[in-house]
Amino acid sequence: MYRLLLKTHNKTGLKYLCFTEKKDWEKYSGSGTDWKSHLRTYGKDISTELLFETKNFEEFRKVAIAESIERNI
Repeated sequence: MYRLLLKTHNKTGLKYLCFTEKKDWEKYSGSGTDWKSHLRTYGKDISTELLFETKNFEEFRKVAIAESIERNI
């Protein structure tokens, strides 16, 4: 299952769009270099929103691109 997540740092408001295939997606903290650096600097006080999930990768890819453009992330 492909899952599109929106992470928001609760103190700084920084947003991070990511995906995971993990079942425990709530615990996934993200893997982006800049995002991980931000977490080391400001702490791991983040919220996670599940935006979309599907088994179809092409459908997932289209939604992920559209969300990224719409949110300017």
